[in-house]
Amino acid sequence: MEKEQGKNYTNYLKIYTATLEGKKWKNITPFEYNGADYSVAHPWISENGKQLFFASDMPGGFGGMDIYVSELNDGNWSEPVNLGEEVNTKGNEVFPFIHADETLYFASDDHETLGGLDIFYATENGGNWDIPTNLEEPFNSEEDDFGFIVDLDNIIKSAVAP
Repeated sequence: MEKEQGKNYTNYLKIYTATLEGKKWKNITPFEYNGADYSVAHPWISENGKQLFFASDMPGGFGGMDIYVSELNDGNWSEPVNLGEEVNTKGNEVFPFIHADETLYFASDDHETLGGLDIFYATENGGNWDIPTNLEEPFNSEEDDFGFIVDLDNIIKSAVAP
């Protein structure tokens, strides 16, 4: 169906998997928990490949976009689990990144921010997430700050390289 010019419409984000064969992507498959009327976005797979973290505004969340996790079991992703009210708010929590030390980094516009989206981190203890901590300046500003990734291997290699 062709969209009419000048009409409002919504594009919902979705996650897909694919296999790179040579220079072509093959076996393009939608994530089974994508929705027809909500977004599933900003995927991050844990270092061990067993957890998929993502942001979504699927029904049952705390507000705008929330962060969820799905576990890989026998080749299938489990039903997503909301990370809970310590991490998620009535606002938007997006762009999750799980460091190798299992610290969660993400952006939020509703935890105490310097303005717009700020980057926060939280750790999990016994199945519960600690209250997120704002990374403050220089990582955050009055503008939108997001997409934080730490690559300690490259930092260490860069620090010791001749």
